[in-house]
Amino acid sequence: MPKTIKIPYPKARAAQQSTKIRLAAHIKYLIKDRGLRYGEAAQLMKTTRPRVNNACNGKFDKISLEALFQFLVNFGYDVTVVVTPKSARMVKPTVRSTQKSKSS
Repeated sequence: MPKTIKIPYPKARAAQQSTKIRLAAHIKYLIKDRGLRYGEAAQLMKTTRPRVNNACNGKFDKISLEALFQFLVNFGYDVTVVVTPKSARMVKPTVRSTQKSKSS
């Protein structure tokens, strides 16, 4: 039987917010790097302009991790979540996105 792991809510929430911040920063960088306006980015990411605005301007209570993952996928990236045992020095989750190759 799997062992139940209890995660204190404040720490889990902080980790979630940290992940959202990092993902949103990457999305904002991609938008700027491609010279897109939020409306153009919204079309590419298959969402609405207000949701892009929320993601890029830190309104994380209005957007889920899943939505941020999907935005990156729609931008042409694969999203991989890496889960590792906690050590004394590592407390942040690692989220990597890699651009999909043209052949996939």
